Amino acid sequence: MDLIKIGKFISLRRNEKGLTQEQLADRLGITGKSVSKWERGVNMPDIEKLEQLCDVLDITIAELLNGKKSDFTFNDLNNKSFLEVVKYYFKNFKKMYIYVLFLLLFICCFFTLATFMFNNFNKNQIYTIRSLDEQYEINGYLILNQDRNLFIMNDLNFQGDVVGTPNEPRLKLINIFITYDDKNLMSYTENVDDNKSNQLSSVLDSLSFSIDDDKQSNSSIINYKSDFSKIKLKIEYLTNDDKTDSIEVDMDFEKIFSNNKIVY
Repeated sequence: MDLIKIGKFISLRRNEKGLTQEQLADRLGITGKSVSKWERGVNMPDIEKLEQLCDVLDITIAELLNGKKSDFTFNDLNNKSFLEVVKYYFKNFKKMYIYVLFLLLFICCFFTLATFMFNNFNKNQIYTIRSLDEQYEINGYLILNQDRNLFIMNDLNFQGDVVGTPNEPRLKLINIFITYDDKNLMSYTENVDDNKSNQLSSVLDSLSFSIDDDKQSNSSIINYKSDFSKIKLKIEYLTNDDKTDSIEVDMDFEKIFSNNKIVY
């Protein structure tokens, strides 16, 4: 349907009947703005107003929808039956409109969910950390997500033969590094309080810390998650007699969570 053509035809017939927009509106029980919208082709009269409008303008519904006066009269299809056809058309058009609307809504939701899943799938992972060296006990977590990577150390215990003996190192500074092939990925430093027991085992036992890294950096731990077997815990310390030493501890990472499911 050509709404502009229909609108011009309504305006033409109204003027031929000597009616203003307001007068036509009063006879139809509507506002002049509605008539103005019809004549400008903005919208169509409601199905309930079609027959009433055609009666006032002395035209058939077919002529109205065609946008011009016909030179012949319908014999087999009167206004009433034609109105039924129009009602059927509008009814099915509304159904189709609703179906299309729901289809578009479904497509939008599907692509939104698909985009979200693509951007977030398997991006949040949590690993437990334990030591592979019998002299050390490690209890910690490695958290990888889109915001940052976080290494959490809850417990770090030294159980070597020198523990409790005069040979056990006494510390005044300790550095903890997370390394990959001798490349430092994360680091933590702590000065040992003189008022506390400064034996190596006591210092390590008292440590509880978290380290995060810059995900944009080439040294971010997330760049090496495909080969965690090469990631180690390196302990460097400075003793009371200003000697330095270091220890490397092999670690095992076990994944305990990953957002790779829709439902958990």
